[in-house]
Amino acid sequence: MIRVAPNAILALTLAACATTTGQIAPDVGAPPLCAPGVALGTVAVSLSTRWRPDQKEPEERERLVRLAILDAFGELPCGRFIGLVPPATAVQTMVEITVREFGPILTLSVPVLWSLTAHVDYAITVRDVAQRTTRLRLAEQRQVGGPLVVQSMSAVRHTLATALREVIAGSKPPAGQDG
Repeated sequence: MIRVAPNAILALTLAACATTTGQIAPDVGAPPLCAPGVALGTVAVSLSTRWRPDQKEPEERERLVRLAILDAFGELPCGRFIGLVPPATAVQTMVEITVREFGPILTLSVPVLWSLTAHVDYAITVRDVAQRTTRLRLAEQRQVGGPLVVQSMSAVRHTLATALREVIAGSKPPAGQDG
């Protein structure tokens, strides 16, 4: 029979709490995409990916990225979202998203045996096509998870959708404990 001390259970419970970290550059403090009074008109998103040469399942990752974009922009409060389109599409606002990393990252360490985080690394540029100006440009890396937390590909999709919703609504990425 294996006995576990109550303190060990408490320590494992506290260690299993997920954290979110984010790094944004360079438009920190820029107004949200849908700031009060902003009307973007017809909005489209153009997606590009820049996977590592050894990226596993790039087609599945791109499918989930597309779903995350549709999740985030599907109810755009300040414009009419027409979908994912090629960059040359005639719209009033073009949102260009480039995804470099999208997936869970497993870290093995001691004394905690493993940590799994949902990791997204993307850049977003929002252009006013008619005025030929850039409304917003930022790059972000976000990791959600921690010791003894399980993150699936659907959790990674949720992480990207949440990050994009925060760009739209103006929230900053949370730092610290979520769990």
